Amino acid sequence: MSTNHMDNPFLEAVPVQLDKQVFFQRIYGRPVIPKGPSQANAQERQRWLSHLTELFIPMEYHYAIYDVLLRAHCIAIPACSTWDLVALCIAVAIR
Repeated sequence: MSTNHMDNPFLEAVPVQLDKQVFFQRIYGRPVIPKGPSQANAQERQRWLSHLTELFIPMEYHYAIYDVLLRAHCIAIPACSTWDLVALCIAVAIR
C-alpha cells in the first residue's frame, strides 16, 4: 500500500494481496473423511454427506476475481461519487 493512503483507516485495514499459491492454499476446502467409509453403517455415511459442503477446489478464475475485487476496493474507497465508483470498477475489471 502506498504511503498516501496511510491516513485513511479503510485503506489501512485492507490486507496485503496474497500471491496465487498462498491464496489457493487458504481457500482450499478439504473435508475430513474417516478411513474405511465403506465399513461404516448407512447412518454414519449419511452424516458424512453434510461435510461435502466443506469441499472447495479453487480455480484460476477465483484468483482473478479476488484480484479485481481487491483492486476495485482500494480504488473505490476514495471515490467521489457512485458514478465514479462504477467507472473505476469497470476500468479495473477491463484491465
